[in-house]
Amino acid sequence: MIQQYNNLTLITLDEKGHGKTCNYWYLIQEGHSSYTAFTYRASLERWLHDRGLKLSEPLPEHGVHSYQKISGGFNESMHMSYDDFYNLNTFMESKAMSNGDWTLSRLTADETGRVTVHTLNPNCRHRPQFDHKETRLSHG
Repeated sequence: MIQQYNNLTLITLDEKGHGKTCNYWYLIQEGHSSYTAFTYRASLERWLHDRGLKLSEPLPEHGVHSYQKISGGFNESMHMSYDDFYNLNTFMESKAMSNGDWTLSRLTADETGRVTVHTLNPNCRHRPQFDHKETRLSHG
């Protein structure tokens, strides 16, 4: 099954908003639902870049509240088959949060350039998992 994300927005937080989170400064929403959040600007920028997404305006200075649309979209696909997952024609591997675990993600792009982030289903017993603390420092 492929999940499409086409209505993404970014909220940057001021000190007051930041104090109501688990140390996040950047929030991503799909429609009006929370999707993901980042503590570090570099992590947000990498996430956008890896998925081929663009901001509609420049990021404000750290600690300034803002709201903006994200241009573009991406897909997610979860696999039950190790063969299907590992035989994908990927352009990069990364890490993704899935079911509370940091796991291997493999990224593909279709002929239009739209990115799909692939992960193994949490029920796959041999799904790679990464250390939470270490990965949060690099991806959070």
